[in-house]
Amino acid sequence: MNLTRRNRIALAVTAGVLSICPALASCGPADSNVEVPAIVWQNGEPSGPYENDRAVKAVREGDALISAGYNARDFSDLDLAGAVTSSILLGAAQSMKSNLNNGKPWYAPGPTPMSVLSVETNEKDSTDVDVRVCEAVDWALVPGKTTPRKPTLGYEAEYNVWVRSNHASVQNIMGSHTECDISEAAYGYFDPQPELDWNMTGKDVKYPLKNY
Repeated sequence: MNLTRRNRIALAVTAGVLSICPALASCGPADSNVEVPAIVWQNGEPSGPYENDRAVKAVREGDALISAGYNARDFSDLDLAGAVTSSILLGAAQSMKSNLNNGKPWYAPGPTPMSVLSVETNEKDSTDVDVRVCEAVDWALVPGKTTPRKPTLGYEAEYNVWVRSNHASVQNIMGSHTECDISEAAYGYFDPQPELDWNMTGKDVKYPLKNY
């Protein structure tokens, strides 16, 4: 995977993806079954000065859910809809559909390894928070490379988070091609690991039904 899934999602979101259920695609959430497995951290859980920030927690929660959604090929789950916007889910679903239809299937071995670089709150609106991270871009299980391994390449990305008194959710993800040091980022593997099915196609991807 030569370009982080975040970059592909960001391109779809900023292009203004229409919130519709495409033909020849499954839609939910009636039979959705997206669960985040246990995470076995290989070098300790994420730590640092920002980890207790609500916006950072929302980023990590949303990422773990989307990673599970990628592995299930299912973006219709209501938990996903509560963690990120429907535009992000649509971008993720379309990205996975494109990869499957072009013979480039992949699975996430765990949540995306990332180090938080900064957290900035909008001075005029305290509910608007930007979380800048360094995240792994070589984090995927692909045919011929099915053993999880430590990430070695990172790119900077920015998550925009909407923080309310009782809820926080990711509103936008902007990827970049700016390399960064990912060597100190915590990384962990899902337990159990996803069941690898290299024969699935874009028709197997479940789209979000509507805006939530």
